Amino acid sequence: MRGSRYIQLAVASLWTTRAQAANDTSYDPSLNFRPNNVTENGLYHWIGSYYNGTTRIEFTPFGGLSSDDADDEFWESCPKLRGKTITTNYNTLLAVTESGEYNLGNNPINAYLTTWAPDFNFNSLLETETMAVMPINYALFSANPMYTFDDILYVKNNFNFTLAATKAAPYNLSSTLSEYYGDGALDFNMTSCDGKDTVEWGGYLINELWWKRPSYNHSYPDPVLSLQFDGQTANLTVDGYYLAEPKPAGHNTFDTVNVEVPGTMKISFLGRIDSYHSDVLVNDSSTPTWKRSVGFNNNTLNVGDTSSSGAPSQQFGTWGIALGALISLATLYI
Repeated sequence: MRGSRYIQLAVASLWTTRAQAANDTSYDPSLNFRPNNVTENGLYHWIGSYYNGTTRIEFTPFGGLSSDDADDEFWESCPKLRGKTITTNYNTLLAVTESGEYNLGNNPINAYLTTWAPDFNFNSLLETETMAVMPINYALFSANPMYTFDDILYVKNNFNFTLAATKAAPYNLSSTLSEYYGDGALDFNMTSCDGKDTVEWGGYLINELWWKRPSYNHSYPDPVLSLQFDGQTANLTVDGYYLAEPKPAGHNTFDTVNVEVPGTMKISFLGRIDSYHSDVLVNDSSTPTWKRSVGFNNNTLNVGDTSSSGAPSQQFGTWGIALGALISLATLYI
């Protein structure tokens, strides 16, 4: 994610091919990392479940400033946009993993949702490449991903999960995003305020931390995130409010200065398990728990498994791609 806020917190690591986990003297089972015999890129570094699918973004503008801010003379309203829903779909990978010794807080899992350009070639990612340098369009990290742990550097949670009481999967978790709006930017094409152009807009989820316009009288509730998953499928939703701004471009026929459009935002991910990269989720536990299989040669569906000649040969699972044109996003807006 070149240029994102996360880069400053990233910890680089090398993922090299070594002996099987059972014979690897460097392997520490108290950590949530995969054993060193697993030669995969930094998307799959942790014990857990990985889901491939599609994220749908729906933005419905209010038509400019909210009614409480209508008297603000410094900002332009966009009545032509009122009530028009803009929808975009993205290729997505969701990682739901064990929490680590390096995680500060009590989250029962780590969750990393990453969205990608429709034509991105995942085979181009290097084994030593971490998420910090990958061309991810937009991401939601429950905590910043860590690739090593030395009992010195810890990471705090970006948001705190509440796990609903259960005796088995599926697991239901929820959180509010009061101090975090994601990494990267949710960019899309939308009509200009004067209705004459289709231009690129960018912006961010509104929450308590990032809503800092002193002249605005209106406040918005924090976004709410919900996650449900089991050994086969996962879905993640975020419901909240979004502030969009047009990006300056020479061909625009309207002034992009002082134009801000708030509205409702819904992020919806639906995915299926990528058995090739996933450990086995224990479905009869009150908290998410995994049987470690990737790198342990005990599951023929996994990458690198040699216990059966029926092991799969392709690297990536099947992507669930939504119908319709997928819109390429700008790299980052932050």
